[in-house]
Amino acid sequence: MRRTFYTREPSEFQIARYFAGCTEYHDIFRSCNVGSKEDVWCGHCPKCLFVFFILSPFLSHERLCEIFGADMVNDASMIPVMEQLVGVVEEKPFECVGSREEVNTAICMTIQRLEEAGEKLPVLFEYYKQLAQYQEYLHKENHFFTGYEEENLLPERFAEIVRKNCCMA
Repeated sequence: MRRTFYTREPSEFQIARYFAGCTEYHDIFRSCNVGSKEDVWCGHCPKCLFVFFILSPFLSHERLCEIFGADMVNDASMIPVMEQLVGVVEEKPFECVGSREEVNTAICMTIQRLEEAGEKLPVLFEYYKQLAQYQEYLHKENHFFTGYEEENLLPERFAEIVRKNCCMA
C-alpha cells in the first residue's frame, strides 16, 4: 500500500478561505520572512503579496490593508513581484508561496467581486487585466474548493474538520 507523506491538500486557497473567517487571528498572524525579526509584514516581498492575493477574494481591500499595514495592490513598484507570482516571468519567487494557478484564480475572483460591487480596481488588478493570464483564468473552472486528497496521514478527526471547513461540494 502506497502512503502519502506530503500533499498539497488542502490547498493554500482552501486554507485562505477558511482563515478569512478566523477574524481573531487576523491582526496577529505573520508569514513574512523579511519582517519576521520585527514581527511585521514588510509589505514589499513576494510572500507578503502572495498572502494578500490569496486572501483577497475573501476579505475586503480595506481589511487587507489594515492587516498588512500597506496597500500593496496600489503600489506600482510591486508589478515585477506580481509578474513572478502569476507567471509572466519564468522564475518563481524563492519563497514559500502557493501555485501560480492559485494566485491567478484568486486575482480573477477578486477582480470580479470588486467590479460587481462597482469598486475601483487597484493598480495591480488594472495591470493584471491586460495580461494573458487574466483571459486564461477568467472563465477557468475553480477546482480549489472541491479538492481533498483522501490518501494522507491526517488523523480522521482532523480530516473531518478540513473537509467540513475547507471544501465545498
